[in-house]
Amino acid sequence: MSRADYLREYGRDLSAQACERQLYSLRHSTVRAGVLHAQMQQIQALYDTLLNVLIGRDLRWAQGHQLDVLGRIVGQSREVVSRSEAAWLRVDDGLGAPDNAPAWLAGVPSFGNHLAGDDEYRLRIYGKVAKNHTRHSSLPEVQWCVRQAFGIDCGLQRTGPLEGVLIVRDNLPRYLFQELVSVLGDSRAECQYLLPLPAGGRLVGIIFRPPNGFAPDLDSGVPDHAVPVVVIRLA
Repeated sequence: MSRADYLREYGRDLSAQACERQLYSLRHSTVRAGVLHAQMQQIQALYDTLLNVLIGRDLRWAQGHQLDVLGRIVGQSREVVSRSEAAWLRVDDGLGAPDNAPAWLAGVPSFGNHLAGDDEYRLRIYGKVAKNHTRHSSLPEVQWCVRQAFGIDCGLQRTGPLEGVLIVRDNLPRYLFQELVSVLGDSRAECQYLLPLPAGGRLVGIIFRPPNGFAPDLDSGVPDHAVPVVVIRLA
């Protein structure tokens, strides 16, 4: 349901309702209609305010400070890791330089933090809600959490006891790849994955699967030209 549909369903013109529910003999009284309209204006303002509060506290439509409140409830901060290369050092002369590859200083972290916008923050809250409700760290729960947090589909292949390989599309943005395999630690626990993996579980690799890697070339009629699948070992 969109916000417009919500307002269409629950929005009310209380003045019109009050006039319709009068006795038929009183509906044409001009004085009574004026008094009734003045009274209903205050009630209408209160009703609209309460309706806007409900809409503002709905995660689908909340914005700004309301999103911050919802984030604090589930334990998700608006400050997220930024792994963009936009702030890295580059050559000043882009046209005359032989290569425009970004550079960074040795020993300096290649990422920082930034405040997420409302759309990104809303996805992070959805993902945190999914992670908070994960009970068994099963594959469907991991997939559901990733879909809620990042809006993408993924797979998880078991390679050993408490070890697995993450399977994603080959067009996955670099920052999402780094987010999925990042390991965090704080005063309570170490080696915490962003994914809701079971206790002691770890990712040992990631597979980048092309979208048509397993489709035969039926259109051309020639034997299938397999598309390579890239595997990165993390251990």
